Amino acid sequence: ISLPMHWSIFSLLFIAALTFSQKSHAEEEIEWFADVDLTGSYDDNVSRAQKRRDLVEEYVASANVSVAANWEIAIKQALAGKLFVESETHQTIKGLGHTDIGGELNYRWQFALGFGAPFYALIVRGLDRKTDFEQRDLTQTSVQLQMSKRFSDHLTMTLGGEYRKEDSDGTVFDTKQARLFSNADYLIDDNWLTY
Repeated sequence: ISLPMHWSIFSLLFIAALTFSQKSHAEEEIEWFADVDLTGSYDDNVSRAQKRRDLVEEYVASANVSVAANWEIAIKQALAGKLFVESETHQTIKGLGHTDIGGELNYRWQFALGFGAPFYALIVRGLDRKTDFEQRDLTQTSVQLQMSKRFSDHLTMTLGGEYRKEDSDGTVFDTKQARLFSNADYLIDDNWLTY
């Protein structure tokens, strides 16, 4: 898989992330984090075809680099901010490749302290996506509200809702989506978590 030139952005952001993570030790009120994720995948039927003659195989390489900071506002409140660059390259259907640049704010709070007290989060996220086809370039915004509660040392459950809007340069790709979700996390032991 040949990597496009815009992946050089990742090199610069990765160096910046390492610089910020080194400075984080000196600052006590703000915690800095850096994250790099590289993924490769294979799909033997990316077209979701039913007939063998219509099958299209695809190899995908993706990379994500982010820098985040956590601020403890008060004993029951925290704010996290994140800037990220994500890129995905497709070998066969090159038009599916894209580069995203965006940010996220995550405000977390509790009304009461205690092991079983629920905690809440309001997450606002925005990104600008560039593709090889101008009409598929888009701006995506989303707002998510969720509540999580611990039921035991092993079980945590989350309920939430999300609204997402995508505005593209071509109206055919404009979308709006609202969803409700729930999930449960079960800690089997110190090394294994299932959800």
